[in-house]
Amino acid sequence: ENMSLQMLDSDRNAEGKVLPRAYQVQYRDAATGVITRIETVRQTWQRVGKLDLPSELSQSVSSGSGVSVRSMTLK
Repeated sequence: ENMSLQMLDSDRNAEGKVLPRAYQVQYRDAATGVITRIETVRQTWQRVGKLDLPSELSQSVSSGSGVSVRSMTLK
């Protein structure tokens, strides 16, 4: 299996470091090159003191067997 990652959206924190907001991962069959599934992740960040912590995350996975969506909120 091969994979490729594509950044769709990002922010920079107070120190100028990149915080990913949305990205997509494509998984391909190594022998045929056919896409087997696509995973899309979106997340938000919360500044706590000098740290950037994830506050919300959602993931959708599309494959031949359908689509699944999951999300979580961290507090």
